[in-house]
Formats: sequence, C-alpha cells, structure tokens
Amino acid sequence: MSSISTRLPAVAGVVVTLLAGVLFFGQDRMLPVIFLEEEHAFPYGPLAAGVGQSFVAPAPYLSRVTVTIDASGIPTSGFPLNLRIRDDHGEVIAEFRRLVDRLGVSAQAISFSPIADSKGRLFEVEIQPAEGAEGDIYLPMRTGSGVAGESFREQEGRLNDEWSVNFRLDQTVRPLTFTRGILAADTLTGVGLLATLALLTVALTSALRSAGRVLGFRIGQVTGGLFAAGLMLAMGWAAYALYPVA
Repeated sequence: MSSISTRLPAVAGVVVTLLAGVLFFGQDRMLPVIFLEEEHAFPYGPLAAGVGQSFVAPAPYLSRVTVTIDASGIPTSGFPLNLRIRDDHGEVIAEFRRLVDRLGVSAQAISFSPIADSKGRLFEVEIQPAEGAEGDIYLPMRTGSGVAGESFREQEGRLNDEWSVNFRLDQTVRPLTFTRGILAADTLTGVGLLATLALLTVALTSALRSAGRVLGFRIGQVTGGLFAAGLMLAMGWAAYALYPVA
C-alpha cells in the first residue's frame, strides 16, 4: 500500500475536523447593555396583556435575548409565557413559549439564528402571558439607557422611553460568518488577513518539517501543512475570543 493511501484516513480526518469547526463551532458572548442605575427600580405588573421592550443591538450576530421576570402565585403546573422577537420591520423572527415553573425572579430566554447585520438595528422583545395562564407575572424595571429608539411598550399600548425591562443580549459568532463579515465590511482588510494566515501557515509548515529532521523523524508536506493550518486557525480564533465585542 502506498504512503499516500496510508495517510489518507488521517488527512481526511483532519480536513473534516477543520471544516466542522469552521462551519459549526461558535462562541457566545454577552453584549454590553448599559442601564443608568444598577438596581431594579420597581416591579411592573401583573401582566394581563403583552408588553414590548425595544432596543438597538450594539453588535452583529445577535442570537439570544433574555428577560428577567418575577412570578407570584403561579400553580404547580406552571405559567405559560410567550416570548417573541420582532425586527425593525415589525416582522416576527422568532417565537417561543416558556413555562415558568418556579416562584420568584428568573431569567427567560429566546434564542434564534444569529443575525449577521443586527448591529445598529432596532428590535423588540415581546412578553405576553399565554392564554389560560394563572398567577401573576411582574417585570423588574430599570432606568433606561436613553438610547434613541429604545422604549417600553406598556400593556395599554403607551410607549415609555424612561424605563426598561431588565434584559440581556447575546451574540454567537462562528469562524465562517466572522470571516464573511470582515470581507463584506472591508474586502482589502479581509484579503490581507487571509494572505497573512496563508504565509504564516507556510512558514509554520517549513518550521515543523525542519524540526522533524532535527529530531530524526519525517513530516510530509501535506501532513505538516494540515497541522500548521489547523494550529493557525485555532490560534487565530482563540486570539479573536480575547477581543471585546465589536
């Protein structure tokens, strides 16, 4: 059997691993949401109808919104709560029913596919008791951030830009979408980044083969190149993870 055939399973395994990492591996980050006061100001409720909190996403790849609720007097079967996310066109992009099954303060989240162009766009998270819900749900309110476009839609339909529900935003970034975003924002920078990665991979491959000769074992060009590419991708992604959200 030729040396190429014997190395083929290992090469295929490395390639599949790299592709899986690029396509599916993601990093979740909490996005910065600034409130004028640290503590909750007052409870809003009990909820008898839907309310909404609009916000401007501070970064791309928005993927999850979490709101804080306070449950009181709910039955053992739980309190069904509808959560919806609407975009700046009023379209529902995600909808989920949560079952609040414990008393007191808890965090309720709705997740959806990462929105690559979410930065600077206005979204609304809607919180609505489902039909047949029993018990009382309150929202711990906070002083709003004062950012233009942000407001709290009360049960009666009034908009209030001085108060906000306590919410948290998260993003999920994958290597493939991150690279695509760089190329879309600045093609020259993206191409330069890829060229730098290619040059570093070639240099690392050469260094690995030289080290192998010194240590008395042979590292093939393909094996060294794949190992170097995987190492460079892993190091690059780890370095990116240390940068603040942008």
